Amino acid sequence: GNNPAEMHPVLFSRILDRRARGDEITIIDINTRRTRSSGFAQHVLTFKPQTDLAVALGIMNVLLAKGTYDKDFVGKHCNFRKRTDPPSLDGQAMTFEEFQKAVAEYTPEKVEQISGVPADKIRMLADLFGRRDVRITSLWCMGMNQHTRGTAINDLVHGVHLLSGHFGKPGDAPTS
Repeated sequence: GNNPAEMHPVLFSRILDRRARGDEITIIDINTRRTRSSGFAQHVLTFKPQTDLAVALGIMNVLLAKGTYDKDFVGKHCNFRKRTDPPSLDGQAMTFEEFQKAVAEYTPEKVEQISGVPADKIRMLADLFGRRDVRITSLWCMGMNQHTRGTAINDLVHGVHLLSGHFGKPGDAPTS
């Protein structure tokens, strides 16, 4: 849901300017089609439409399976909620163990089958989120917000950032 080179050219030019100054800036373009932004990315991961939720769940699965999630951050700042029927913004409380169980089926191999994103790329993303020595900003536009599962994917992208501790610090944030 993002093509910052065309949709947010001022922001994107700032990213490219930092790279041109010698800062180590890695751009990973996760999309349903190649765009102008894809040409500037070190990694372009194209998923089948409506499967981005699986990609986010796959990242969470690997963070949990490898134990590279930010245990301290999660313990201090996170609680877990599951969706209810009928839907509620509050959800229903769940334990961390219930959360782990809910995410367990989204192995990189299963996510590859669902989304078309190679399992090794899901692991690469999770390994990146598992690092504490880098800052990660996830950017997206209206495509992600306005698709049929926009609330769910926003919840999950924020959840990946919270689970990994890449949240609430300069340069570490999910940003629409």
